[in-house]
Amino acid sequence: MAASTIIWLAAIGACALAIVLYPINVLIANRERERRRQLLRDIISEKLEVIRTAITMGYQEDEIEKLDARLEKILGGEQLQELISQVDLGSNLEEPEEPARETEAQ
Repeated sequence: MAASTIIWLAAIGACALAIVLYPINVLIANRERERRRQLLRDIISEKLEVIRTAITMGYQEDEIEKLDARLEKILGGEQLQELISQVDLGSNLEEPEEPARETEAQ
């Protein structure tokens, strides 16, 4: 076999492998994104519950602000912001539908 044929077959094999692995990679990415979303939901829910409890207990606004600052410190505000930036909060798991393209009349 000529070297060019071997290179050609290797390129075709690499493309075929990429086509086969693409759905698996998308599935893994979707699961990871959903895991991050759930983690973020849990963290925010717990934080809100603590603040609600403080309000119920009669904490004043300045005390709640201090509590919020402590919670941010405990949760790692920078890491939380990084997690928020990695999670697209405004979209669903499904990709948005592309608008139908109009075909030109010939």
